[in-house]
Amino acid sequence: MTEPLVFLPLAGQRPHVGIPAGWCIAAQDVSEDDYAYYRWLRRLWSGWAERKPRTLLVVEHDICVPPGLLEEMAACPHTLCAARYDLYAPFGIPPAAACRNVGGPAEGDWADLACLGCSKFGAERPAWPLPDPLPWWLLDSSLAGALRLLGLHWHLHGRVEHMHRSPRISAITSNSPLAAI
Repeated sequence: MTEPLVFLPLAGQRPHVGIPAGWCIAAQDVSEDDYAYYRWLRRLWSGWAERKPRTLLVVEHDICVPPGLLEEMAACPHTLCAARYDLYAPFGIPPAAACRNVGGPAEGDWADLACLGCSKFGAERPAWPLPDPLPWWLLDSSLAGALRLLGLHWHLHGRVEHMHRSPRISAITSNSPLAAI
C-alpha cells in the first residue's frame, strides 16, 4: 500500500496531530485569499503532486486528532471517511454535528454530509466534482453535496476535537460590542 498524503491546510495555526513516519505531508498556508484552500485541495485531489492519486487525508488547522485515528482512516477500505466533531456557532447557539444524515444511510457509522475537518478520500475517489472556483466557506458543504449526488456516503471514524469555538463574523463592524468575539 502506498502511504497516504496528508494535507494540512493552514490558516494561522497548526493542527494537533501526530503523523506517522514515512507519510507524505503537504502543509500549505491557505489564508492568502478566499480561494487558496480550494486550489490546493483540487490539485492534491487530482494527484498533482505525483501525477497519480493516492489516499488523501485532510486535517484542518483547528482540529485535534487522537492517536491512531489517521492510521485507522487510511486503512479503511471505504472511499470517503470522516471523523465526528462539533461545529460551533456564535451567541450561545448549541453546537451542530459536522457529520450528519439528511437522507442517506441512517444506521451505524454512516453520514451523507460531512465537513472536511478530519477526512479521508481514497485513491479510487471520483474526478474532482466541483466547478471553479469556490471560496473556503463553501468548499466542504459543496464537496459533500457533490459527492452525495454521486451516490457516495461518509464512513465515520471516532471523534476529533474542534478547537475553533468562536468563529469570526465578518459582518460585525469594529465599533460593535460583538466585535471582540
